[in-house]
Amino acid sequence: MIVYVLLNYSMGTANDVAVCASKPIADGIIEKHASVGRNEVVQHDVIGDIEQPGRVFTASVYEPTNDVHNFVGVHGNFALAKRMAGERGLVLGRDVILV
Repeated sequence: MIVYVLLNYSMGTANDVAVCASKPIADGIIEKHASVGRNEVVQHDVIGDIEQPGRVFTASVYEPTNDVHNFVGVHGNFALAKRMAGERGLVLGRDVILV
């Protein structure tokens, strides 16, 4: 499954803001919501089996040098996302935005 992740880059980190079913949906979110930093829409394959249709998990690794989390991928289940994020990483459950 392919999804489109809205990333916000600020303070030296890449944070996932939303996961969308299509690029036009993600682009529309950028247009409607002003934010600090730079926004970008990136295409990602969902890694692993999807446990719940319409729901994915984003993984971000912890970087102690700057005390930040950086987005690294989209996964179909929590266990796989947690393994990718690592012990001090961050995993967020996200509903895929369809409209």
